[in-house]
Amino acid sequence: MKKIIISMIVILILVSAIVIFLNYDKELSQTDFIELMDSYVEISNVKIELKDDSFKNIIYIKDGKCLTRENDIYTWTDLNTKEYIRYYPEQKIYVIEELDTSGKSFEDSEIISYRFLGYGNYDNTKCAIAEFEFEIEDSLTNEIIKSKSKFWIDSKNGVVLKVETSSIDSDGELVEAVQEYDVYYDVVTDKRVERPALIGYEEYNENGIE
Repeated sequence: MKKIIISMIVILILVSAIVIFLNYDKELSQTDFIELMDSYVEISNVKIELKDDSFKNIIYIKDGKCLTRENDIYTWTDLNTKEYIRYYPEQKIYVIEELDTSGKSFEDSEIISYRFLGYGNYDNTKCAIAEFEFEIEDSLTNEIIKSKSKFWIDSKNGVVLKVETSSIDSDGELVEAVQEYDVYYDVVTDKRVERPALIGYEEYNENGIE
């Protein structure tokens, strides 16, 4: 009888240890966090839309094909073949560019600090939260601007759900912004992400329109 009780206790301890291990919230290094953030492109079917009526920013992903809209600029990518097309419906021009396969966010920014803030809930989703500090070159003045961004990303698939950013502009003024995103799963059709036909478009390259 004693052996049975001891065996049951041992089993309960092992089960508890496994449950704790599976639910353990791992602290993410800078590399871990960025890799998780970049992994969203592997989702089989998702629509991500910025909650901002003044600026259209929508990403559609389905089975390795991705269509991104930023106001009147569209980018279509086949992540399997690395084909990458940027096109402008109003101007009826398109550009074929080499797809950056580095898979790393913040390639145009220099990260000067990183702080993992733990896990929290945002919009009923468990998120990994981290703060980055960047040095970014202003494209107009060529000045180096420091900026801080706090990210909430889905802890399972890396989708960015919220970003809080603060920076000092060239006039020394504090600029703050908040971006929030709606996420919809299994709503993207094949037609939505099919390769653009570009009928009536002209190709634009470094020498101008061909």
